[in-house]
Amino acid sequence: MHICLIWHFHVPPAIHSWSLGIHGSFSDSMKRKELDGVILRWKKTTRALRIHEQVYGKYITDLLEKRTDAELALFSDPVEAAAFFCLLDLVEKVSDLPPVVSVRPVGEQSLAVWQ
Repeated sequence: MHICLIWHFHVPPAIHSWSLGIHGSFSDSMKRKELDGVILRWKKTTRALRIHEQVYGKYITDLLEKRTDAELALFSDPVEAAAFFCLLDLVEKVSDLPPVVSVRPVGEQSLAVWQ
């Protein structure tokens, strides 16, 4: 009990808003199916766009459809998750940083290295 009290005082709210195993499991984490409602609304909105803009709406919804439960685990709001991944894609496209390559040594966690 004493450890939990110390934990609450030293962890910023953004970090302990999801469960770290000390307090339970990832039961509150968002699942991919929760993002489907946003994707469906954005697909309908895409059809209402001008013809030359529809390709961009389709790009965004396709981008969101590729996301997995693991990538969404730390989000509780599907709109926030959608906005985050759209902005992430935008930054990746306009950034001057070299791309990150995932390296997964056998039996270890994946590491990211610069190319």
